[in-house]
Amino acid sequence: SDRLITITDLQTYMGQHCEEPYSTYWLKSKFIARFKDQITFASICGKKDVIVDVDSASSLLQKLYTQQQGEADRKETIISAAAKMIANDVRAFDYDPAVFFAIDDLNVENQLELLPESLRLFMSCLKSKRSKTDDDLAICTISQCIMHM
Repeated sequence: SDRLITITDLQTYMGQHCEEPYSTYWLKSKFIARFKDQITFASICGKKDVIVDVDSASSLLQKLYTQQQGEADRKETIISAAAKMIANDVRAFDYDPAVFFAIDDLNVENQLELLPESLRLFMSCLKSKRSKTDDDLAICTISQCIMHM
């Protein structure tokens, strides 16, 4: 298993095997002089001056960046595809865009029936933890605005 080794850990280890270990400052400066661009020091998991192999760190950072980019791209692709499907359903839905129904004109159940299924499903995924009636009313109101865009 990989263990995080700090300059202080090395100083402690040296203290167990010799009378006077070097200071952490001296040890760090010797590591930098000896290994130059091959190592760096970082604060990781609350530990200060962790010795890090630059190649390993660079490789891990590259992997993490690539993974995050892949995740962001996948997320964007999924959201864009969903938006296109909903937009197509709204365009294909049989309604008169010149007619706006007042909230009081129809009950909430009837208003929900006047929405494309994909839009209704999307909006229900966004609903809050309030009462169902409030959520359905919000879904109807916002969906009606989306349909008239």
